[in-house]
Amino acid sequence: ARGPNPYECRLTAGPPEQLGQRWEVVAAQALGLDSLREFACRAETELTQLQQALRELVHIAIVSGGETLVGSAKAEERDAKRQEARQYLALYIDCARRARLLEPDWRGGSDREHQVEEADQRRDVLEAGAKIDVVQTLQGLKQQRRQAVTALTEARSAGTDLENARDLDEPFECIREKEDSLAKSKRLARKADQAFQKGIAELSNMYEHFPEVLQDVLSMFNKAVLKELQRLKPLDQRRVLQVFAMESKLAHYDEEQDHMKKLSKCGSRHEVVATTYKEEPCVLKIFDLSIQTSLAGFLREVVLHRKLEGPNVVPLQRAFLETQPL
Repeated sequence: ARGPNPYECRLTAGPPEQLGQRWEVVAAQALGLDSLREFACRAETELTQLQQALRELVHIAIVSGGETLVGSAKAEERDAKRQEARQYLALYIDCARRARLLEPDWRGGSDREHQVEEADQRRDVLEAGAKIDVVQTLQGLKQQRRQAVTALTEARSAGTDLENARDLDEPFECIREKEDSLAKSKRLARKADQAFQKGIAELSNMYEHFPEVLQDVLSMFNKAVLKELQRLKPLDQRRVLQVFAMESKLAHYDEEQDHMKKLSKCGSRHEVVATTYKEEPCVLKIFDLSIQTSLAGFLREVVLHRKLEGPNVVPLQRAFLETQPL
């Protein structure tokens, strides 16, 4: 029975004649749990609706090439609603736990405890989203991409210097020095690429909290890849983002392509080779986009591999596009 105060309710702790004074204590201390829970649920529902509206706006912006929605009025409205839901959930959880301490044997306690546990889990999810600074994360990701591109450029230059030294029959010591320089450049390029791909993965995990980041991530792809990504469904776009390494190149692997062990048979549609990455064995499947398939077909293969899971399926760890010869 709800009291005169809108935030006050009488818990079903038992018949008043059995509880005596405890009834009044519980009634006085337990703030309107049902009302608070209703307010929290309503705020969460409105938050879900705002997130869905943002996803639709993001999809339109990706297709049309519109401005970023990060920091937009709709995103700010969503953030405010998230904060409102967090506050209602926190108040509900706190009041419920205080009431539970006052009356350990309340009737319907197991149901109420289950509701509080669910509310606590939902609050944790909202708290995780509230702790994320999207603008700072995006700025950090762009900086990581610049570092990855710079490291890759230096690795290419080191490779060119080595080939020139070999062609000119320079002294062994000079060639050995350039080989060491190339190996060092490759290590730095791999390290920078791994940091960038980790940032991409972390940002893609934010999509549930901030769907607007998808548009900014896609903008970092080259125009050809972006054009094909725009044609994919949002879920498939995320599947590609989880493994697509924008700045990865064959130069990051331990062996030159000519020295990789060929696994595919002559006449196979795609060449498959065995090599190592940071001294760990791996297998590469090579798609020649100029002969066998298109970029769209390549991305469809990536999506298909991401959908396939099982003990007998080799997991796809990364996909990348080699646009320039090394």
